[in-house]
Amino acid sequence: MHLRIPQPLTMKGFEEFNRPYIERLKSWGLEVDGANPVARTNVALEVSPVPEPMLAGFFYTDQSEGRAATFVLSGAAEMRAGEGGKRELVAPGDTSALGIRRKLECVIEALTGHLRELSLGWDLATAVNLYTVHDVHHTFASTLLPAIGAATQVGVNWHYARPPMIGLEVEIDAHAVRREVVLTI
Repeated sequence: MHLRIPQPLTMKGFEEFNRPYIERLKSWGLEVDGANPVARTNVALEVSPVPEPMLAGFFYTDQSEGRAATFVLSGAAEMRAGEGGKRELVAPGDTSALGIRRKLECVIEALTGHLRELSLGWDLATAVNLYTVHDVHHTFASTLLPAIGAATQVGVNWHYARPPMIGLEVEIDAHAVRREVVLTI
């Protein structure tokens, strides 16, 4: 799912925002080993923000005779496991060129790990989406593009948006789909 919210939330606000969503998934029996299995990206547009939380897009599966691998990766921001498995921000508050590079490296590492778990690679991606309000041009050629390899052929879509929690600065998601339908309303 691609979600949009009016503005980034505090950690507590994000937990409160997610509570009804998580409870609904549990009531439908969709939890897997106590975890939410739904891939999603939730961001706040910086310009022309939405007036209330909204669903901007979704993915679903259907039977196919094709053999092409498909995937949807949830948006990942610059958080990693620290001591004792506690989640911590990478380069907190640092939006310098080096800080943004470190954040991007963390996100790319996390998403590459998810792809490895699925025995897949970036080369299958049909879309790579970057969400940030910061200048990342200095890191494209040296960090992002080499990491995603052949996915550069589909390009990187830059959304001028913020991750869903205050303090996060960069988020990336990706997918490989056989067919994409865009509806206008």
